[in-house]
Amino acid sequence: MLLFAIAANVYAQNKFTLSLSGYYDVHNRTLSDDFYGIDVVCSYRLFPHWKVGIGTGLGNVDWDKRVTEAQKVKGMRNSLLFLPVEAQIRFDLLKDGITPYVGIKGSYCFTLTRHNNDLGGGCKPFIGVEIPVGRSFSVHLQYAYNFQQLTRNIYQPGGVGTMTGSGWSGYPSTSYLPVTIIERITGEFNEFALGAAFSF
Repeated sequence: MLLFAIAANVYAQNKFTLSLSGYYDVHNRTLSDDFYGIDVVCSYRLFPHWKVGIGTGLGNVDWDKRVTEAQKVKGMRNSLLFLPVEAQIRFDLLKDGITPYVGIKGSYCFTLTRHNNDLGGGCKPFIGVEIPVGRSFSVHLQYAYNFQQLTRNIYQPGGVGTMTGSGWSGYPSTSYLPVTIIERITGEFNEFALGAAFSF
């Protein structure tokens, strides 16, 4: 009976929120390609103004359009599909009505398609506003500055010099073999999101 009363109290206060958002990340520095995708986050109201949540989603980026035909035969693709695993904390400036909020989200992205490049950890400080459209439903607009770890495999057709024999002058000649340079960087993106949420 006590457990039922506690459960009823939690439900009455709409402690849990399930939100679905679509986002578009516009590159700011380092890269010339943009991210887009959807996020699903389940959050819990820990205190009157604080929410914590975990989530996942599905994203894509048309990252490197210089994939060669030989690389396509090996399964490489121009677009990179990824699945993020996320955790976030959010502070609501108001308790009821139209609610502005701030927060921060940490994530790690798992690559789902074979690609020259790869993703890793990320961090997103964000601000937004939530607009109720009913007792349990709301829509939200959000802006985030996305720091995303990236690994780029840069193919260079001539990289390492090797002595291959004698040249026309009788001296050893040097040829340059192709190499792949692995570069780890942090991309920065302006992220804009629109979504809806259901509280229960």
